[in-house]
Amino acid sequence: MNWPYASRDPHAREEIGNRIAVAARKQELVNYSKLVRGVTFTLPNVEGGRPFQIDVADWTDLHRAIIGDFLGYLSAETYSHAGIFISSIVVTKDDGTPGYGFTEFMREIGVLTS
Repeated sequence: MNWPYASRDPHAREEIGNRIAVAARKQELVNYSKLVRGVTFTLPNVEGGRPFQIDVADWTDLHRAIIGDFLGYLSAETYSHAGIFISSIVVTKDDGTPGYGFTEFMREIGVLTS
């Protein structure tokens, strides 16, 4: 798969991965806002490569695409190493379920068929 964002920022990827791992070890869920709050992204294809943080009070479609890309990358990585989709514990504040992007990713790779 092509990862236009996650493949380009190993530091942000590691920070997000660590935050998910901490929640998983505690057998907790983590919402998207808590996951990315304070994470600095440095992506050559966003903001002219300047470091930025996601304003969790004002999500944009680009922000959702970036986070979805990072979560897809991390899930593909953990699935290949341990047989789990680690991003399944990242949920919305509203109803505590994984977001639309997670469901679409599962369909895309053939895990969900309906």
